[in-house]
Amino acid sequence: MTDVWMYDRIMSEGISPSERRIMRDISKDMLNYRARENISQRELAARCKVTLQTINSVENGLQTPSKLTETKIRLVIGGSEND
Repeated sequence: MTDVWMYDRIMSEGISPSERRIMRDISKDMLNYRARENISQRELAARCKVTLQTINSVENGLQTPSKLTETKIRLVIGGSEND
């Protein structure tokens, strides 16, 4: 249910298609990584060397990560910014 309202909100806020794709993909990848590793957002933040607020905001579709933040997250969870 969370995924549906988050993506509906992203779609309706005038965010560019490329930003939407980034937000959707990284959010999904972060959730999958956390489930696979059985870790909290706090632990993911520590592994990525970003704040808990950043992880929470990106994972819940509240912000598009900067290139630096996206790179830090991708280095931990895997994947590519160009996927």
